[in-house]
Amino acid sequence: MASDLKIEGILIQVKDKLNQEHVKLWEPPYYTKEGGSSKEEIQKLMEKYSALLGIDPESCLAALKELQQHALDRLREREHFRETGLATLKVRVPDENGSRRIISLHTKLTATVEEFQRSIANEITIEPARIKLIWNGKVLKLNLDLGTQGVTNGTQLMAVILQSNPKELQAFESRHRQLESTRADAKLLADRSNDNNYYLQVADQAGNTLNLPPEEKKALVIAMSLHEKGRAALKKQDYSLALVLLLEADKEFSRCQSQLLKSVDNYALLNLDVAWCYLCLRSVTHIPDAEQRLKVCEQNFHQSYGPNLERLMALKGTTGNEAALFMRLHLLQAIVNFHQNKRQEAAKLFSRADQELAALKVDDHSISTLMEL
Repeated sequence: MASDLKIEGILIQVKDKLNQEHVKLWEPPYYTKEGGSSKEEIQKLMEKYSALLGIDPESCLAALKELQQHALDRLREREHFRETGLATLKVRVPDENGSRRIISLHTKLTATVEEFQRSIANEITIEPARIKLIWNGKVLKLNLDLGTQGVTNGTQLMAVILQSNPKELQAFESRHRQLESTRADAKLLADRSNDNNYYLQVADQAGNTLNLPPEEKKALVIAMSLHEKGRAALKKQDYSLALVLLLEADKEFSRCQSQLLKSVDNYALLNLDVAWCYLCLRSVTHIPDAEQRLKVCEQNFHQSYGPNLERLMALKGTTGNEAALFMRLHLLQAIVNFHQNKRQEAAKLFSRADQELAALKVDDHSISTLMEL
C-alpha cells in the first residue's frame, strides 16, 4: 500500500505541473498521429520535471507515459462516442484483496442504471442486486437512465458491493432490505409526531426545541434514522453499506431548509461520515465532493462549538467527543489537500491532526490511578 501511495503522489505532482504549464501530452511535439509518442520530447520533459519536483527519473518517466496514455484513451473514447453513440464509462470495483480496479464498459446513456448494473455484474461475476452505483455524491436510481442522472461519456463511477457474510443468501437478503425497512420505520416514527402528541423532538445544539413544518420534520427524522444505520455499518467496517445509507440520509437532509441544517449538527456529522467512507473505500474520484462536504462540516462545527471549542467548553465544560470530531475533520482535510497537490497545507493539517490525536490519548498511569479508586 505504501508503494501505491508513492506512485499516486508522483502522479499528482506531475499532473499538477503539466496543468500549470499548459502542457498537452496528446499534441505535438509530444505526440503526433503519424509518429505516435515522441520518446525524445517525453525524455526532455522527464529530465525537467524530475529536477524541479525532486522525483527520481524512472518514476517521473512512468508517470508521464501513464498520463499521456490516459489522455489518448479519452480522445479515442470521445471519437467512439461521436461515431457510435456508445459512451465509455469507467467503474471502480473492489478486488478480492480489498483494493480497487477500474473496468471500462460501453453503453448507451439512455440505458437504465439497472441495465448497466447487469453489465457490471456480468463483468465481475456477482448478483446485480448487490451493486450500488455512486456518482457525484449520490446513489444512482435503478429505474432512471444514466443520462438523466447526469452521467456523460467518460464519467467514472464507483461501484459499492453489498457484501454477503458466511450465512450467504439469508444474510444478503436481510442486508439488501435494510435500506427500505429503515426508511419505512423512520416514516412511521415521523408520522406519529405532531404538536400535541409526539414521539420525537428535534432540538438545536443549545437544546431548544425546533418547531418545523410536518414534511420537513418527517424528512429530518428519516435522515437521522438513516444516518444512525449508516454509522452502525461504519462501526462494523462495512463501508459499502454505510456509504449507501449515508447518501440516502443526505438525500433526505436536502429536503430541509438550509437554515435548519445550520441549527443542528447532525448534517455536519453526516458530511464528515460520508467523507470518511470515501477515504476507507479509497475513492479518489470523490475528492471534490469530499472537499465540499468537509467545508460544510467545518463551518457548522465552528458555528456550533467555536473554532477552538470555546463555545463547547462554556456550555459543557469538556471537549472530549467533539475534539475527536475535529481530529477526524483535520485528518480528512489533510488527505484532500494531499490529493490536490497542496502539500504544505496537507503537512500542516496532518501535524495538527496528529497533535489532536495525541491529546485524546490517556496515559497508562492515569488509567492505573483510576482503577485503584
